[in-house]
Amino acid sequence: EQNLRNTLQMINRRFNDLAHWDNVTGDRYQVELEIVSAHLEIAGTGYSFPAIEILKTVIFDTQTQQRIDGIVGNSFSSYVRDYDFSVWLLAHNKNQPSFSVPERFGD
Repeated sequence: EQNLRNTLQMINRRFNDLAHWDNVTGDRYQVELEIVSAHLEIAGTGYSFPAIEILKTVIFDTQTQQRIDGIVGNSFSSYVRDYDFSVWLLAHNKNQPSFSVPERFGD
């Protein structure tokens, strides 16, 4: 859950960086994510499993209080991996004498 919160913070910062023309303080927009799971059922068994998880995005404009539907289809795991490698791994190894991987990295 903490990893998801950190990932959302990273996404919000990046989105606000890209939408800078009407966003002087860099915090006007928030990206809301809903995880959509597609389950695959094996015929006749009653057994199903999640085959894929994708994201449904909504952009929330804190200035106008408007929600703007985004796209559906971003890979959830790619956002988590981006945070893991771009933020968490770098922070863990900052000023360390040798490279290491943080505990629970990739969970």
